[in-house]
Amino acid sequence: MKISLGTDIGGTNTCVGSVSPDGKVLHKETFSTSDYSDSTAYADRLAEAVRAVISQTESQQPEIQFEWLGLGIGAPNGNHRSGCIEHPPNLNFKGITPLVELMQARLKLPTVDLTNDANAAAIGEKKFGAAKDYSDFIMITLGTGLGSGVFVNNQLVYGHDGFAGEVGHISVIPDGRYCGFGRRGSLENYCSATGICPPSLKCWPNSAAQPHWTTSTSENSTPKTWPTPLKKAIQSLKPRWNLPGVY
Repeated sequence: MKISLGTDIGGTNTCVGSVSPDGKVLHKETFSTSDYSDSTAYADRLAEAVRAVISQTESQQPEIQFEWLGLGIGAPNGNHRSGCIEHPPNLNFKGITPLVELMQARLKLPTVDLTNDANAAAIGEKKFGAAKDYSDFIMITLGTGLGSGVFVNNQLVYGHDGFAGEVGHISVIPDGRYCGFGRRGSLENYCSATGICPPSLKCWPNSAAQPHWTTSTSENSTPKTWPTPLKKAIQSLKPRWNLPGVY
């Protein structure tokens, strides 16, 4: 049986899985991404998880002869063209990490490939999921950050530098909060988990049952009036609390 390996690198956790030709996850392992500030140590841990998945998959079905096709990696700021994670704002290891090269040195697999995590999600939806019948669509991923993958005419859009279609970095509030790239008012700053949770906690002084909304107008505060596109994005998350100015 021909089996692929997939890795989803998030700002909080990393998941590694073995995947059958019809898209079924056979076995998976998870570990904390945020525990690692050194990219080499992270690569060692990732290789260990990949080897564990291979071993567990083979041991569960010993009667089957597996052919391991390769490892696909979806990572924040993963560049398909260079095979590197480049200056990720939501990972503890910074700078440029040549992850494809690091994994090729640690694993005996025919292929190791890397792309942006949202692009990987878009590819998955196109091949196995809700976008199978669509030639043009945008995939939005929400987690530690906000990512997006764009398909046009059945082709994933990478752009000249491999970073096309980063919806999360669009500025929606010109004088808003600063993001990890030094840009102000990016959509990711307001619609990701890290964008929503810290400001929302300010709504509850101590253990009060009802939200208390700050009247601060500083650049780091949560706005009392939200732009309509931002309201709709937050509403789509269906938060359990009512944010003033959103509902």
